[in-house]
Amino acid sequence: MNKEYLTYMQNMLKDNFEAYLESLKKPFHQGFRINTLKIDKEDFFNLYPINCNKSKFANNAYVLDKPESLGNTIFHKQGLIYVQEPSAASVVDLLEIKPDDKVLDMCSAPGGKATQIAQNLNNTGLLVANEIENSRAIKLLSNIERWGINNCIILNDNPNNISKHFNGYFDKILVDAPCSGEGMFKKSENAQIDWSLKHVQSCAIRQLNILEDAYKCLKQEGIMLYSTCTLNKIENEEVIEKFLNKHPDMTLLKIDVEWGKEGYPTSIDTTKCRRILPMDDAEGHFMAKMVKNGSSNTAKFTTYDSKVDTVAKSFIKENWIQQPKYIFQNKDKVYAGNNPFINLNGLKVIRNQVLCGEIIKSRFEPHQHFYTSIGFKSTKVNNCMKVIELSEKDILNYFKGNTLNIKGYKGYVALSYNDINIGFAKGDGKILKNKYPKGLRLY
Repeated sequence: MNKEYLTYMQNMLKDNFEAYLESLKKPFHQGFRINTLKIDKEDFFNLYPINCNKSKFANNAYVLDKPESLGNTIFHKQGLIYVQEPSAASVVDLLEIKPDDKVLDMCSAPGGKATQIAQNLNNTGLLVANEIENSRAIKLLSNIERWGINNCIILNDNPNNISKHFNGYFDKILVDAPCSGEGMFKKSENAQIDWSLKHVQSCAIRQLNILEDAYKCLKQEGIMLYSTCTLNKIENEEVIEKFLNKHPDMTLLKIDVEWGKEGYPTSIDTTKCRRILPMDDAEGHFMAKMVKNGSSNTAKFTTYDSKVDTVAKSFIKENWIQQPKYIFQNKDKVYAGNNPFINLNGLKVIRNQVLCGEIIKSRFEPHQHFYTSIGFKSTKVNNCMKVIELSEKDILNYFKGNTLNIKGYKGYVALSYNDINIGFAKGDGKILKNKYPKGLRLY
């Protein structure tokens, strides 16, 4: 391992350094969260027994007895779980999200914390999830769709641009900042080799800039949580120290939980922060929780009142059990949601609530998100009217992109397994043509 890194860690950890070295010899901790928007925990384990234990770090989170691949399982593809390192799941619950909160996840990809925020919103309020890198934003989008989330705006933009549009708008903000990732060293040998103090310091500068933009987006009495999956003080306690010294209207709140350890000392009371170290049955996370006491001018948006093609409105009415409050058409694409569609001109928006489908040559072609999204009035409801329950053999064929030899259905139909939707197909009476997205298929 990088000698400069080991020296730094020895100076920081002191008596805990040997225990840290021993922790690196143990297997990577793997966990998952159950999507209670779609299924109750008891029902999930009745359908899919998994060798695991409840995590001490978060609600609805579990730790596998031993690492195993869950990414291609039926329940993963149904959006019933999110595979997540145990300590990473600890962050969102600390925000104490309430019904109807407006929440910003500033650095959101690949979506572990965004899906958890939506889960805690429990089908109310609004989540704005941003990711500046294009390729990672696509992964975020895929996970939001898979989880069936219907109250999320996904942005692919610079935090500075977001702060110009959403000044004083959010009740809660998560800044899970890009970092040197020391808590992930078990997964990446290259990350260990490439570690340098210079890189750590450049990460800290970037983190402070992101916090500045997030601060502008936070309303008075709003809560902001800063977190990283790295271990050094430079990107953690020292970033918070500099930020709070610049913003006296932000107050550090004590994170009062039974797990983890207090933050390392600085000139401010960083004992209120929380650390999870690799010796704590996880890979490592840092958290600082702050409240904004100063006033903010709240951004106001105009809302769209677009004309929606009749063929799209008819399709939505005839295929969804629970109807959304709002439907919006942007050119040929049709969206739906329970939040008003606000004018976001000047921002790079890649999804605004649920993408229902597209008008093509006067006909409506639905999208995958239409069939995976949860109901608009309550959760754990199969929201589609025309549903075919598939066998395990059929569902595996569907994942592979194969045509399904199922007769008697014409037009678009939802496909489910154990009464939970997985996607859709189009029937001609003799077969079902596969509409599962190519990028998600098994090969």
